[in-house]
Amino acid sequence: MSTHLIRVHEWGPEDGKKILLVHGITTPCFALGGIAHGLVAKGYRVMLFDLFGRGYSDSPTSLPHDLRLYTTQLLLVLSSSPLPWCVPSGFSLLGYSLGGGIAAGFTAYFPHLVEKLVLLAPAGLIRPQHMSSRSKVLYCTGLLPEPLLVWLCERRLLAGPMYAKENKAPSSVLNAELPGTTASGDSNPAPGFTPLSLTRPYLTVPQAVQWQLRSNVGFVPAFLSCIRYAPITGQQAHWERLRTGRRDEVLIVAGTEDPIVLPKEVREDAEALLGEGRV
Repeated sequence: MSTHLIRVHEWGPEDGKKILLVHGITTPCFALGGIAHGLVAKGYRVMLFDLFGRGYSDSPTSLPHDLRLYTTQLLLVLSSSPLPWCVPSGFSLLGYSLGGGIAAGFTAYFPHLVEKLVLLAPAGLIRPQHMSSRSKVLYCTGLLPEPLLVWLCERRLLAGPMYAKENKAPSSVLNAELPGTTASGDSNPAPGFTPLSLTRPYLTVPQAVQWQLRSNVGFVPAFLSCIRYAPITGQQAHWERLRTGRRDEVLIVAGTEDPIVLPKEVREDAEALLGEGRV
């Protein structure tokens, strides 16, 4: 692990409340740049980083991209700071999409470190029926040679989101992470598009995904490994640990037009696991 590089950004008042941001499956950390800058403007000390295989972070391709790997990465990121993030009161943790599943799993095992948990359209409780038979064969059975699977995945990522109901699957969490695109892959910002980076307002999430496909050889293997092993579905046991390990509420934000993380389902499943009044 020590031979792999991780890109970490940390800024904001040194005496401000601390919050760690975890991005989604297809995008580097700059996708949360707008949130990060807004929090800094309100006096928070913010840290965000590129998950393994995204942005400028390397990918340990010999290891499955599961909760264990990403929990280790979060601990490495926290230890990189010149400031004490784990004491005296810990830090807040915000996760988006796959990052939500990672954040929930991390908090389940380290509840004493996390002061507040915020989940934006989180993975983890996506119901199995949303995974199509085609996706199971394509990503999880091992029937296709890995080079062919990588090629198919690259084409799928380049094509952009397709919102037809039959395409709902854990692999389709990328749909919610590609704003301002069409099914043809047009990366022009949609009307009313808000820049994600104050220093690079011309950058869009689709452009970042295309850059990763060209420049980060670990991106597609990391994406495929996440589909197979990451905390996207079936994380009920970890969410139950949240109930026993924490007393605070968990803030969950889900969009009414999200085709993958459905608000009604998330609320029902989260309340069943965490308890009413805890969500």
